[in-house]
Amino acid sequence: EATSSSAMIILDRSASMLSTVPNSGGKTRWEIIRQAIINLMEASEGTQFGLTVFPEIESHDLYRPNSNVVHYENEDIQINVPISATGRQEILEILNTASEELLSEYYPGNISRTPIYTAVRKGLEGTPDDGHLILFTDGAQQRERHGRCTRPSTGDRPNAESLVRERTVQVHTVGFGAGIGGGARDCLNALAEAGGTMAFHPADTEESLADELNSIMS
Repeated sequence: EATSSSAMIILDRSASMLSTVPNSGGKTRWEIIRQAIINLMEASEGTQFGLTVFPEIESHDLYRPNSNVVHYENEDIQINVPISATGRQEILEILNTASEELLSEYYPGNISRTPIYTAVRKGLEGTPDDGHLILFTDGAQQRERHGRCTRPSTGDRPNAESLVRERTVQVHTVGFGAGIGGGARDCLNALAEAGGTMAFHPADTEESLADELNSIMS
């Protein structure tokens, strides 16, 4: 059973995660974030982890028939590893394998969308009260109709911030890369504020990402 020492990792695997990070020796955003998460888990032995990867691994048509309207809230994102005592080892195996495209279905594909709102909704479902949710994204190609995570509540689909405010989950948002636009920045800040951590963690180098994760761990 998950305890208060629980963390759901929300991990962006969109195509832009394969962009090379300047002055990194040719490393991609994916390589750096993947290793940073491994380091985080190895340094947090008292925490149970889960994993939610987005966008969905199996691509499907999200367009309304006979139109160009996209409904990203219909994205079939899943919790890939539930928070549990065995979650840490399962995630480490996934991330170690996901270093190469030919070895792993989790390796970033050619999907150029970053449905932050929908991924957070799904991750919250598997995060216990008083747990933590840690979102890792480069924010690129967000393309959600509710781009700033503030789409008005409609029926059974309240906006992401409202869902966070209803919970006692602490939400940490990490934006990695120099190209995080205003819409994604606003979204990450809004989710962090709603989740009690006040502001997103920006990083654009391997070293600054490690510093931000140390701040989250503290």
